[in-house]
Order: sequence, then structure tokens, then C-alpha cells
Amino acid sequence: MRDPTYPLVPVSSSLAACLIILTLASTGVHGKYNRGVVMLGVWVLLGDLITAVQAVIWSNTSDIVVPVFCDITSHLAIGLTIGIPGCIFVITRHLWLSINGHSAFREIEHRKEVLMDYFLGVGLPVLQMAIYFIVLGVRFQIVEGYGCATAVYQSGVAIILLDIWPPVLAVVSASLYCWRIVLHLHRHQRAMREVDRDRGGFRRLGRIRIILLGYVYAFFSAPGAVVGVISLFLTVDVPDDDIPFWPGWEPIHTDWEPLATSMQEWRADKWFTFRIYWNQWINVLLSLAFFVLFGLTRDSRDMYWKAVGRTRRSLQHIKAWNTGVLSSTPIALSADDLGLQDQLPSPYFDKTSRISTEPPTELVTLQSWEGGSDGLVTVYLHVDVPPETMLPVSAVRSP
Repeated sequence: MRDPTYPLVPVSSSLAACLIILTLASTGVHGKYNRGVVMLGVWVLLGDLITAVQAVIWSNTSDIVVPVFCDITSHLAIGLTIGIPGCIFVITRHLWLSINGHSAFREIEHRKEVLMDYFLGVGLPVLQMAIYFIVLGVRFQIVEGYGCATAVYQSGVAIILLDIWPPVLAVVSASLYCWRIVLHLHRHQRAMREVDRDRGGFRRLGRIRIILLGYVYAFFSAPGAVVGVISLFLTVDVPDDDIPFWPGWEPIHTDWEPLATSMQEWRADKWFTFRIYWNQWINVLLSLAFFVLFGLTRDSRDMYWKAVGRTRRSLQHIKAWNTGVLSSTPIALSADDLGLQDQLPSPYFDKTSRISTEPPTELVTLQSWEGGSDGLVTVYLHVDVPPETMLPVSAVRSP
């Protein structure tokens, strides 16, 4: 059974991935929160690519087609779960420190900030992917219409190690920084309105962009926190209320055969359906927000137009080569046609020397240089110069 909206998900995810690549390739590094922005773009790009590939491979099946691919993507899904909230936390924290005047200026403090940023954006996701093996109930899950999914053995240890941290980071980012950023920038904008009128609109546009940044990430942090909290409570609230804190290593890692879930099965569960569609579209929404905020700046637009111009010129050159190289027929010109006889200096050439009326026995051929970017036209120029004309005067005159 194939989703009636297919191929909407793979096409949207592919376009979103192109937007992320375009933004990362064109946008320079600006501001104190640049590391968080770049790491967020990389994580969202991975999510888009994984979603697009999986939606095509498992669009109408739940068979185990590429097991190694599922091993990799199921672990990357754990990294995405914590990596995106971690990068949002890095961005909002640096933005708050920057506008509040608490940026680190000393070298040792700057190093601590860098280490903390990379730990939250890269180190923590990698650590979560390694910890995932502890509570890995089966090798992976195959969900029809979605693809590879994680398979966490639900226990108290799994909640503490994996489930609780994404909503915690999202809640802290939204409650501790986002609303304070919006409020502070709103007050700052009102206070600096008269100054902006005198100095032009550039600073005002920069502040508006930062305000939109705070609003967008507050908007995405709150749903992430809600989804994480709901997932946590629904996981704990099972009918038999019998979730062990730690069942032991052997019960968890005994049966590792992958699980397959058909579309009819997961659509019967409303919560499971919500999680599937949330995972499919959250990266697309984040990609659009990422492109609008960071890929439409003045420098980015200038680079886009330059790339369009270079592409257009390249296509014109390719079209010219495909239509064929224009080549002229050989043209035979005599010395009289070129005025060579009148221009020959008298000390070396005799104007009254005998000029043969017979056909020339030798052709001096001038060929154009066939190379370079302007070598589209090749002209072969043949000049008829009698041999006697090219000889010194002493050789032409009879003894």
C-alpha cells in the first residue's frame, strides 16, 4: 500500500536539501553564533537526505532491502534527535550573550565557548549514538512508507539516557533564551528607532533579521519540546504499568532480528502516525526557515546572480561548440594582392628582378592559432610568393 501523496515527501526533502546546500555554499560566516548555524545546517541536511532516500526505497514495501543503510540511518536518527535541539541551544545562547553584552573576550573563555559549542552540536549527538547500543532492542525497524527507524527497548535507563534530553534542551532553549531575546530586541529596537533614522536602515534590517531568528527558533523549539514530552509520557503510560528500570543486558540483546511494520499497522495508531509525519516534515520546515534567514542575504543574492551569469555563459559556449566550428576555405593570395612587392626594401630585394609567370612551386601557408577561448574560427591563409622574390639581390641577378 503506497501513500497517496507519494512522491511528495521525497521531492520536498530533496528540494529542501538543495536549499541547505545552496545556503551553506553561499553564505559567509558571520556573528558569534556561526558554529551553531553551520552545525544545524549539516544536521538538517542529513535529515533531508535520509528522508528522501528512505521514502523512495520503502514507499510501497516493508522488506529489508538495504540492512547496512538501515544500521547507519537508525543511529543517525538518534543523533538528529539531540543534534538539532543542541544546535538551536547553541544559537540562542550565543545570540543572547551577544546582544546582552556578555560575549567572551579572553582567549581562555573563548576556548571554553568553542568546546561547549562543539560538544552540544557534535559531541553530544555522537555520544548519544554510542549510548543507543545499550538500549538497542532489535537491530532496526522497517516502517512501510517511511523507511528505517530506531528500535529502543523501553526501560527506565532508555528514558534517562535517550528520551529525556531532546525535550530538556528544547525547553531550556525556548524558556531561558528565546523569549528573553525577543523581549530584549523589541525594547532595543524601540529605543534605537530615532538613531536608525539618522544612520540609515541597514542596522534596522539587521535587527529585524535577528528578531525573526529568535521568533523562528522559539517556534520550532516549543513543538520539539511538546513532542518529546508527549512521547515520554505515552511511553511510560503502558497498560500493564510494568516498565523495568533495567531488564539486563541479555534480555535486551538476545533477539536482534529487524522488525517490519506495515502501513495499515502504524496508521491504526494515531500517536505513531503523528510521529511518522512529524519526522518526515520537520526537517523540510527547518530547511525552509534556514534558507529564508541565512540564504537570502545581500551577499548570497549577489553570489546567486554571479552563478547564474557564469552558467549562462557556459551554456552559450557549449551551444556554440555543438553547432559546429566555423571554418573558412583556404584562400590563395599573391604577393601583389598583399602589396608585398611595393613594401620590400631595396637593399635586400630587387624591384626590377625577374618575376616568374609560371605557377608557384611553393606556397607559404599562414595558419591561425587553433587554441584558447577565442579559437572558434580557423582561417587558412595561403600567400603566393615567387621563389625569386624571396632571394637576395645577388642571387637573383645573373653573373
